[in-house]
Parts: sequence; structure tokens; C-alpha cells
Amino acid sequence: MNNKREYRVHKRISYERILDNVRVIRHKESELVEDKFSINAYDLSQGGIGIISSKKISTGTFLKFYIVLENIQYDVMGIVKWGRKEDVTYRYGIEFIGIANMFYRHIHLITNKKSFFDQKFKGAIEKRRHERYSISQEVLSNEIYYEIDGKKEQIKGINIKIRNLSFQGAGMNSSEKLNIGSVIVFQCFFNNEISSFKGKIVWSKYNLNGSIGMRYEAGIEFMDLKVKDLYNLYYIFTINGYYIQE
Repeated sequence: MNNKREYRVHKRISYERILDNVRVIRHKESELVEDKFSINAYDLSQGGIGIISSKKISTGTFLKFYIVLENIQYDVMGIVKWGRKEDVTYRYGIEFIGIANMFYRHIHLITNKKSFFDQKFKGAIEKRRHERYSISQEVLSNEIYYEIDGKKEQIKGINIKIRNLSFQGAGMNSSEKLNIGSVIVFQCFFNNEISSFKGKIVWSKYNLNGSIGMRYEAGIEFMDLKVKDLYNLYYIFTINGYYIQE
């Protein structure tokens, strides 16, 4: 048996389901190849899911699949953190990445034997679920969209610097305050190539201690991450070692 053990920081529950149409996404030469097959899930937590498969999957591989909780379907992405062979099958631990707050909170409720439909929560559950990595880089370009009376208004000319990153989102400094709920698109240079990110502003504030001209802070939650950019983030976190605890 593999001596590598999973560090469990979240409460787990039994979740015995067959997950169909699982997409395994990997690099093959210069292309991204997507395979589709089924797996058996056996437990679930806010951090990830345990699965059994007849297919051998390398650690570090990204998976995309659907999870249904109380008849609500979520499109989920994860990364294979560990695996071991058991007779004719393989057992894997999958860590969720880039998941929506609603999905994360839904798992929190059902692991505590509560129903999503009976709860009215207002952000009381801890939102930070991924390690953050310190990085200081001005974005190459950015576009910000504000919703005004149902219409999108594009705002340009705001200077932005990325302070930290995770698979879920980023913290940034800006020259102007960014409205909560606005959508931002920006590009950064990582791993010798340009990565483009899209996210929603989830918090914003003024910080008197910030650098001159960049005294506004904001946090964004990523939307529609591309597989290439996930690999670039994974490279940054594991190879360059930018991990920071705050």
C-alpha cells in the first residue's frame, strides 16, 4: 500500500455515486487532450472527493465532472493529489480547485446534516479554501465591466497589480476602487507565456497603508478558467514555491 496519506482538514461524508462523462485533461506534446469515462465516488468533503477507477491517472492531472447535491448539479474541477493501486482498480484523492462559493457552502451544510434549502446564510462560512501564493506583478492589460441599469459599461485606464494567487482567485491593488460584482479580465506573464484570467470582484476596500497611487485593494473570484492557465498556476505554486500564509 502506498505510504502517502491524504491530509484531511475537512469533515467527510459518504457519497456513493457513479460520475459519468468525467473529463481527464492533460498535456500531450503541444496539445491538450481530453478523455471521457466514468468513475465511482465514495466520499466527499469541502476540500475534495474520493474516487475509484479502473483507469490509471497520474497525479497532477486535472479532472472535470458533475456533482449533484440535493438535485442541484455543479460543474466541478479538481486535481489528482494522490493515488494507489488496489487489486484491479485505483483509488484517488481529488482536490477541488476553482469551485464556486455556492457549491462549497452546500457541501458544508450537508456534511453537518442540514439542507441547502432550509438555510439562509450571509457569508458566515469561511470563504478562503485554497492556499494563497505571494506574487507581485502588474497586469499586462485589463478590462473592467460595470453593470449599470442592465447595461455593461467598460472602464479602462485603471492600474492593477496582482498581490497573491490561488486556484480560486487573486488579491490585487488598484489605482481606483473596483465595484463589487464587476467583472474584470486581465493578462499576466507566467511560466514564459501569457495567461488570461476573468473574474468577479467579491470584495473591495481602501487601504491607507498601500503604496502611493495603488491604495485600493480588491479580491476576485475566477470565472471560466482555461486548462492552460490552470497548468500555469499549478506550475507557479509547485515549482516556484510562492506559498504565503496571511
